[in-house]
Amino acid sequence: MELSFSDNFTFAAWLALDLHTSLKKSETHFLALTLRRKIDSNSPCTLYTFVDAEFLPLAPWDALWESRGTAAMTEGGQMRVQPSLILQQDRATRLRDGNLGSVLVVAVELGLSEEKPVERAVHEVSFTCSRRGY
Repeated sequence: MELSFSDNFTFAAWLALDLHTSLKKSETHFLALTLRRKIDSNSPCTLYTFVDAEFLPLAPWDALWESRGTAAMTEGGQMRVQPSLILQQDRATRLRDGNLGSVLVVAVELGLSEEKPVERAVHEVSFTCSRRGY
């Protein structure tokens, strides 16, 4: 399976979280993906191959941030932000724009021969977002 269209995440979230019956789970869980880089691809649309996906509760991941504070600047000028804050801010923006809400999607790149469960891969990464003008 190759991910090449951003709405794939939207459809996956709606189906897996059963959001057509209740939007509440989108506030407490997030979609975590593990991907592997395709060495032979130069196209942004086929740069990664899907490995696995899981919906995980946000609370345990957020707990990792309690000792770090809600935000901290990295040496590269990027900002580390508590995952629940990213979700809350995005949800508020989307609701203001007339949408139904937001779902947090986290993709973690695995090494070429690396094998690990989605939950472990997510908990081992540092959640950094770049503040760019999108």
